[in-house]
Amino acid sequence: MPESLLDECHQSILKIAATQPPEGKKAILIMAETFRANAGRTSIAQPAPSNDFDVPDPQPVIRRLGSR
Repeated sequence: MPESLLDECHQSILKIAATQPPEGKKAILIMAETFRANAGRTSIAQPAPSNDFDVPDPQPVIRRLGSR
């Protein structure tokens, strides 16, 4: 990610963090630092193609009806 865009994203995250209560602010700041650390890694932002793994068939839903 280009530095200017990275800095802009980081600043936006810091602005959001400033509006949060202490617990939320701490969590957002940790995410901001993680974002900055991982920004140069392109592989983390690429989702796996859907055909690279098997998805199990959905199971039927069994509903229990109460006695009437």
